[in-house]
Amino acid sequence: MRSLGILIGFSLIGLGQLACRDDNRDYAFNSRFEDGMSSVSYGGQLSRWMLLEELNREVGALDPAAVNGPEDGAAVVDLLTYFFDYSKESVGGDGSDTLNICPADRTCVQSTYGDMGSVTNLDDKLPENDIGWTNTVKGYGTDLTTREVVDDLIQRIADNYHAEKVDGVTRQNALGDNITKVYIDEDGVDLKQMLQKFIMGAVMYSQGTSDYLRLNEDGKGLESDNTEAVVKNGSTKAYTGLEHVWDEAFGYFGGSRFMSEFTVDEIADIGGRDTHSDGSFDKNGDGDIDLTSERNQGFSQTAAKRDRAISPTDMQTTLAQNIFADFHAGRTLITETADALDENQKTELLEHRNRLVNNWERGIGATIVHYLNDTIQDLVADEYSFVDHAKHWSEAVGYATQLQFNTTKLTQDSTIDVIFVALGSTPTIPGVASQADLDAHLDTLRAARGTLLTDLGLDASFEGNANGQGGF
Repeated sequence: MRSLGILIGFSLIGLGQLACRDDNRDYAFNSRFEDGMSSVSYGGQLSRWMLLEELNREVGALDPAAVNGPEDGAAVVDLLTYFFDYSKESVGGDGSDTLNICPADRTCVQSTYGDMGSVTNLDDKLPENDIGWTNTVKGYGTDLTTREVVDDLIQRIADNYHAEKVDGVTRQNALGDNITKVYIDEDGVDLKQMLQKFIMGAVMYSQGTSDYLRLNEDGKGLESDNTEAVVKNGSTKAYTGLEHVWDEAFGYFGGSRFMSEFTVDEIADIGGRDTHSDGSFDKNGDGDIDLTSERNQGFSQTAAKRDRAISPTDMQTTLAQNIFADFHAGRTLITETADALDENQKTELLEHRNRLVNNWERGIGATIVHYLNDTIQDLVADEYSFVDHAKHWSEAVGYATQLQFNTTKLTQDSTIDVIFVALGSTPTIPGVASQADLDAHLDTLRAARGTLLTDLGLDASFEGNANGQGGF
């Protein structure tokens, strides 16, 4: 076994082995202010995951041939914007809408958005709306804000829908084949993947790393108070400010509070026990899945998928395990310190923070390498699939856009630029591009993998071979 990179270890984890070493290490902490009360609270974060999942589900369900579908492109914009702006007066979401995301063959405690504990929206937590982010978005080709990117992606989906449903257009790709999904553009961009992954970065990853776990700002992030109960809107809470921001970051990571009881396969929703299917586990045995605590989603699943993916190498990453372990250890330190943290405790908490944030980024980076490899495989395959290529290329771009939203990232800005240059503004399609251009494109994709792995402190063996096989 080898140790690779700073602050991350690799071990011989079998695919059926538990994702975390301590079966009893649950993310459960009692209030120091109210006996018998939990001090863990992150309803708003989970509500945003629900809104994104519902938005993504609606995009996937769009069918111009459906009798009861949106009547035109404008109606599609209204439908998708509804979930993004949910609690705003402009769209009127009040929490009464039915949740449609309970795992298959399960029943859930929560049936409406209001049941999640917080009625909120995604727009308010875009970086320019919440943390004063003034940059335009890297990787999108033009100088747009994060909201302008979201609006543009939604509009492009709506335009495709309108062209098919209202104008009667049969859209075709550059190879002359009919396109069957409204979220796939003629040039091979999968807008569904782009929209979902971009929002994950601009909202969840940005908030989790650069807001709630921010550094060196009085009264914010790791400088939040840990001596008194939070008072908000006249109500005294069961937690301190520092406990709460740590929990909110954990909520944006997306892990179940009982991650230690899942295998890597089960977190990733790629197999395992029936009791832990869909990344969910009925911990308290009440017959229902509690979407606020008993389900893995988002970045926890992203990390777990990379942890289980390496074959045939003798190493596997333990990213999901390590992130959860540092979230748990940091929260334990905060909770067990009944006074302001002393300098040694602050140093220890900072170490937990830096490890989990760096490993969170590594999970994203490993996923970019994975989709770069998938894209390479699409381009060298004996039988080319336009739909597969569109998905893999768009996921690579979507995950790559996420890196810019972590203000303490390991990845260099120049490396992010290298990735976007390698991928190009649209997929390079075999049979359309010349062989010389295709070969040059493949070379840049291969080079981008190694550059990113170097920044992240991950071993070059995770890069894979020239055909994109054997790596992440």
